[in-house]
Amino acid sequence: MKSGKANRRRMLAGMLALSVLCTSGVIRTGASVSAAATVAGDVNLDGTVDAKDVTALQQYLIRKATLTATAAENGDLNGDGVLNSVDLALLKGQRLASTPQAEPTYIHLKDTFIEVEGDHATLSNSNKTVTIDASGSYYIDGTLTDGQIVVNVPDIVADAETVKLFLNGVNITGVSAAPILVENAENTSLNLVAGTTNYVYDGTTYTENTAAIYTKDDMTIKGEGALVVTASTQYGIHCNNDLKITGGDITVITENTTTKMDGIRAKQSVRIKDGTVKVNATGDGIKSTKADVNISGGNVSVKAGNDAIQAETTIDISAGTVLACGDRGLTSITATNITG
Repeated sequence: MKSGKANRRRMLAGMLALSVLCTSGVIRTGASVSAAATVAGDVNLDGTVDAKDVTALQQYLIRKATLTATAAENGDLNGDGVLNSVDLALLKGQRLASTPQAEPTYIHLKDTFIEVEGDHATLSNSNKTVTIDASGSYYIDGTLTDGQIVVNVPDIVADAETVKLFLNGVNITGVSAAPILVENAENTSLNLVAGTTNYVYDGTTYTENTAAIYTKDDMTIKGEGALVVTASTQYGIHCNNDLKITGGDITVITENTTTKMDGIRAKQSVRIKDGTVKVNATGDGIKSTKADVNISGGNVSVKAGNDAIQAETTIDISAGTVLACGDRGLTSITATNITG
């Protein structure tokens, strides 16, 4: 297996060397071809080819980072003189995802920029965006007035463990994009550190509907601290898969009265097992658009402009305390089951 990978890398390097001769360095950066030695796939120029290179190429393709001429040459894996999604697919196909980190990484928000202590957290966008590319523990503290925390694990087959974000006294605003965004991860947990209150705010210049906390994969919110999410234009918390709440004191507020926005929303299930959840939303309060809402513990209080709790299939309440106030309190397609 190792020899196969080595041969493939040598072949890609050969293709790249040939393409440099034939294309006269026609790379999208517009920079001239560097005379330095190239390593196929080494986009971040650290001498190795791993998940950080995938992140670096992704950041370039979405125009959140620039590349030197040598980095662009290294990333042009198909040798066509242009960096695009084909090169990204080839790089991902090498299954070079980073192994989970051994030590925690510390991310310090410094009002207008971010500092990082540790591995697997790459800065971009004038150090206002940090991208996490491997599972492990990440402790986040401080204030950020216009920035973003992104989780983007390149290969969730090779790295299927949980990305653990510990909010340790955070105050973060995303002016034009979701302040906390999970692009790709097998599972992400939002851990609220005991004794802290964490604040997340959206902005006013979003180009598409997302959320103050937006995840495209499974997320669990837990801990003994507090989280206050205030969305002036977007959803409060949105999850494309399953969302679980197993602890913490969580407050979600949406303020957009023109386009009524939901407070807590998942495409798959919403499961509340413990903690205190308070929602004040102009749209629906707690909502699953394709599956069920299940409450088996905790204290849930919802005030909504539309439905307080809405499920595409069933609402199941087996324990806990639920106060649901809206145009309708509990709305489900299949059944509403209150057994405790």
